[in-house]
Amino acid sequence: MMLVQHNPGGVPIGRVGAGTLEFEETAEGLMFRCNLPESRMDIREALERGDLDGSVSIGFQCEDDNWMHTKSASLRTVRKARLAELSIVTAGAYRGARGCMKES
Repeated sequence: MMLVQHNPGGVPIGRVGAGTLEFEETAEGLMFRCNLPESRMDIREALERGDLDGSVSIGFQCEDDNWMHTKSASLRTVRKARLAELSIVTAGAYRGARGCMKES
C-alpha cells in the first residue's frame, strides 16, 4: 500500500490489490505508479506546486544486506527484503527515490 509520511492510521492513497498501485522491477530499481484518489487533491496540488517533489520512502523488513563503509560514507546494499509499504514524503533519504503519479 502507499501511505503519506508512513502514517498507518490514515487511509492508503493506493493499494496493489485495488489496482491503484503498481510496481515494476527494472535495472534502475523498483519503479511504481500510483493512481491518486480524487479525494486527495491536496497531494496532487502539493505535487503540482512543488511543495512535494515526489520523494518516496519505503517501509521494509530486510532479510539480507551488505554494508560497505568508507571514511566519507556508508553504502548499504539490500539483497533481499519484504516490502511493507511505500510512502510519499516531504524529504526522502535518497535523491533518486522519486515517484510517478498518474492522473485518475
